[in-house]
Amino acid sequence: MNIIQKLTIRHLKENKKRALVTIIGTVISVAMITAVATLTLSFLDLMQRQTIADQGEWHVSYHYVSKEQAEAIKNDDRTKEFILSGDRGYAYLEGSQNQNKPYIFIREYNDGGFENFPITLKEAGCPIIRMRSS
Repeated sequence: MNIIQKLTIRHLKENKKRALVTIIGTVISVAMITAVATLTLSFLDLMQRQTIADQGEWHVSYHYVSKEQAEAIKNDDRTKEFILSGDRGYAYLEGSQNQNKPYIFIREYNDGGFENFPITLKEAGCPIIRMRSS
């Protein structure tokens, strides 16, 4: 052993209480840092899963895209999945429980939208709802 190790062991033997308090403090500090890091990572994972459940699993959103632009995005090599959605507007909903808002908002999706957005299709192939333009 070199001189530093001998000196350290001698001081630890002479000051047992101080050495024990230092060891306990180090253990508590490491435990707290680990707990905070685990809590932070757990919270970030929760937020990511909650966002996917609420808004769907997608990475990029383009608004007001023309047909040519949509085809270019779809044919791009970096595009893994292509989802189209469009706002159709509002339609009157017969039997609505809300008298102040007796209408429903209609949004259309392609097949990829139903797989990647938190949407459950109740009935496929329902007739097109005709709406009046105002």
